Amino acid sequence: MRKRLCILFLVLGVFFSLPASADPTVILNCKQVESDVPALIQDDTVLVPLGAVIKPLGAQIGWSQASQTIFVKMGMNVIILYPGRSDVLVNGYYLDLTAPVQVVNGRTMVPLQFFTLALGADSDWDKDKQVVVINAAVSASPDLKSAARVHFIDVGLGDAIYIQLPDKIDILIDGGNLDAEGTVLSYLKEKNVNDLELVIATNDDAHHIGALPAVLEKYEVKKLIYNETAASRELDNLLKTAQTKNIPMETFNYQTWSWGDATLKILNGPVAEGIYEAGSIISRLEVGDIDFLFMSDAGAKGENALKGDIETRFIKVGDHASAAATSYEFINRVKPKVAIITTIGDNPVWYEHDPNTPPDPEVMDRLKQQGCKILRTDLDGDIVVVTDGQTYQIKVSAE
Repeated sequence: MRKRLCILFLVLGVFFSLPASADPTVILNCKQVESDVPALIQDDTVLVPLGAVIKPLGAQIGWSQASQTIFVKMGMNVIILYPGRSDVLVNGYYLDLTAPVQVVNGRTMVPLQFFTLALGADSDWDKDKQVVVINAAVSASPDLKSAARVHFIDVGLGDAIYIQLPDKIDILIDGGNLDAEGTVLSYLKEKNVNDLELVIATNDDAHHIGALPAVLEKYEVKKLIYNETAASRELDNLLKTAQTKNIPMETFNYQTWSWGDATLKILNGPVAEGIYEAGSIISRLEVGDIDFLFMSDAGAKGENALKGDIETRFIKVGDHASAAATSYEFINRVKPKVAIITTIGDNPVWYEHDPNTPPDPEVMDRLKQQGCKILRTDLDGDIVVVTDGQTYQIKVSAE
């Protein structure tokens, strides 16, 4: 509310102080932007001076003489702009703007839509008042001492998500296939894990829980949450190991846990429709203002069953980006900025339950249209998000 009032007062002040013929005014995060080249209107399109807006946000901007392109680096975003063209390259994916990028008096001018699509900013144009309002996050590095870390471990075929919170709170969501035992155990050892506060087995499929019995054997686990929607040899093995180790167990049913500034919620409960369509455990991690949605293998029915506001910054894409999940309607509800896909890439043998080879091209297109930064374990290796609840960094092992 305070921010909205600040913007309102600035807009009103600008409106009443400027003559009708004045150039459009740009307000960035409650402050008026000063630029030697002002914003301008061309064919009903608002063009804004790029550098004057993004430099205060902590971005770096430069010019490549060889390729005749403008490049921007801001936090996790790498953006390439082409003067005279209306498409920009954002983290390897092309996005279309309403008008071409222009150079005016030595300054790069971009359509207002650029800040929404490329940076995820809130932007608005008040034609009557001739005022542009942009609200955007400042690029920064998280405080690593108090940061939370979410690790998407590259286990080849399957999921293994390790959540590392302050005060030595360690959580594991799935553990990959049986042949991932060594990978997962080595990863946890490298991170100095002594015990696990919580282990979640999202479904009974081997590529999610095959290696979890080895984890339960190695570490003290304070609680196991499991999915009994369907039965399998792997699930039987997991539950028998938990019983032998006297690990407390619960089936999933909308549980919530809180540790400091972090909250983990299970967003669904047992259903009768079956594991791939609706039964996988869906969970959400909130660390301050940064949130993660872990979709496991949930398909369209599981997506549709989610209630309330599920908008999130990071999404672990459901069913490894197969055609069974990640509908247009779901993506429009979630509005993710970063999509993480756990996959082994082109391997048609993997998905016997679906004829398409994940990642499905249509799913990838939907994510690109949303403006997502897309990360994949088959291409990027281990993916780690570090956040202090306000800012975040992304690290990949393939760099």
